[in-house]
Amino acid sequence: PRSSSTSYIPPSLPLYPSTCLPLYPSASLTPSLPPSRAFRLYMAAAPPVPLEDGIVHSLLIAHKCTDGELRVVLSRYFEGSSRSDQVAWEFNLYEVISEEAKLIKEDEEHMVSLVDERYVVYTRISDIFIFVSGSGLVDELILSELLDSFISVLKLLIPKGPSCAGVVDQYAKISLAVDQMVVSCGSKSFIDILDPSRVLLLSALRWDKKK
Repeated sequence: PRSSSTSYIPPSLPLYPSTCLPLYPSASLTPSLPPSRAFRLYMAAAPPVPLEDGIVHSLLIAHKCTDGELRVVLSRYFEGSSRSDQVAWEFNLYEVISEEAKLIKEDEEHMVSLVDERYVVYTRISDIFIFVSGSGLVDELILSELLDSFISVLKLLIPKGPSCAGVVDQYAKISLAVDQMVVSCGSKSFIDILDPSRVLLLSALRWDKKK
């Protein structure tokens, strides 16, 4: 059965997973660092979260149309789900968050919901909504960090600021960037890179190869 609960993460909340220990895996990561900074260093220095401990499910960008409906303009699924499963997920997601989405102030807070036993963290920037979802150890705190990193990547790829038109124009490069951030292994997936500059560097190398 589908359940839901909604809250939000204030931007000032320290982002680190209580289940991902130790938080300071080396002497260079001292407790004097702010928790969110320590977590970023931890993710950069430590191996990815083990596959069996958590899964990144999806990343979606949706455009808010004039009729108030959300239309998906970019979707990346990392579990090898079928198209019918993806359509069902998007329908259930919209059904759960449609009312809460109306209350989000632009680029101010991360909203959190539970949809089909998966964590969902989302926010609004300009005329688009961005959703990331996961399960297990990939909880709302890790997803919030992933969302922040992805927003930073979008702002670098779309100099005028993230928007539906910008996402459509930079669709291929955004998709490549997502592939650097989240790695899929069959029906499993994990977060690999969160540093926006490194994401763009690796994306540029893959883009040059494609050309």
